[in-house]
Amino acid sequence: MTTQVTATVANYLRTIFDLEEDRVEVRRARIAERTGNSKASVAQMLRRMRDQGLLDFTDERLVVPTKAGRDLGVALTRRHRLAERMLVDVVGLPRLQAHRVASGWELSMDKATETQLMHLLRYPTTDAWGNPIPALWQLGFHDSPILLPGLPLSEAIRDTGSARLSVQAFSEHVLNDESAITRLLEAGIEPGATIVARKQGAAVSVSGDESVDLPPQLAASIRVTLLGAADADAYTH
Repeated sequence: MTTQVTATVANYLRTIFDLEEDRVEVRRARIAERTGNSKASVAQMLRRMRDQGLLDFTDERLVVPTKAGRDLGVALTRRHRLAERMLVDVVGLPRLQAHRVASGWELSMDKATETQLMHLLRYPTTDAWGNPIPALWQLGFHDSPILLPGLPLSEAIRDTGSARLSVQAFSEHVLNDESAITRLLEAGIEPGATIVARKQGAAVSVSGDESVDLPPQLAASIRVTLLGAADADAYTH
């Protein structure tokens, strides 16, 4: 099978990969939310991709990539994350700008370029946001962890209500919400930072240099490790 990988096909395959990485059921509605397209438009595109042999649907209406679709989605994600690392580590772009600039580079990159980037970047296993660069074994390198590091922020404080945490990674869902990622970075909340978080109703309030309130879906897309209990005065502003 020969499939022309258009920007739209690449976007859908990467979105499916991102949903699976976030452990979210891959349904038409979730794809519509993340791509910003209407459900009707998403349904039409998914049928087209099914006809191309890239995915299928279960009886429960889940979207499941075929082997060809999964392999392509993994390769596109790996190339995007390598491009991002190059733009940050070599060119010196800020991470958020690198994320925007790298969009689409995965379409023109081949395995030889990926291999050269791996050598140039000294064999990274994560992107600039802490997410694993998938299937490095396909390039002949030691593989990265399959799963995202740490726990979802919302899960880390589910039982205690608050905690002091170390930020491990921002998933693609956070990165694609430019308003949210800008507020987080301005508040000093980024991979490598120590934060304090607590429940605020359905939302999560997160404090770095400043505080940011996050809806549940975004809180679930920030990966953290637990450092200890939150200080009593952590939310005194």
